[in-house]
Amino acid sequence: HIDLTHDYLSIAVEFDNGLDLTFMWSAALKPGTVFQCPLPWWRARETHWVLRALPDDPLGEWLDEDQPLLTCYQTAIGGPAPKRVVAVWLIANSIFQRQPGACRYRNLRLTAGNTVTTVPVRPAI
Repeated sequence: HIDLTHDYLSIAVEFDNGLDLTFMWSAALKPGTVFQCPLPWWRARETHWVLRALPDDPLGEWLDEDQPLLTCYQTAIGGPAPKRVVAVWLIANSIFQRQPGACRYRNLRLTAGNTVTTVPVRPAI
């Protein structure tokens, strides 16, 4: 949650109001920790939410996550609710500590009522 250690892997959800909510694991912060991105150029736009943390959650196993985005948004960001999700992106940042990291995602879906949208996962170019 400080810029010198702000290397992370996450799933980010971008809303139509230009704000992002990213979901991540942490080696040091407790699950449920919510914080603004410490990078000055992202602080006003991006909010981070720690979902899981070491040592309590196992590495190397597939785990299912199901997050109610509107509830998460209201808890983490607050204010007027966005109308829709405009993008889902995967973030991999190791510029500060220059250490390797790895994660895998599968079966990313957005669900609204009976409508399910599968989020394609493509590698960055």
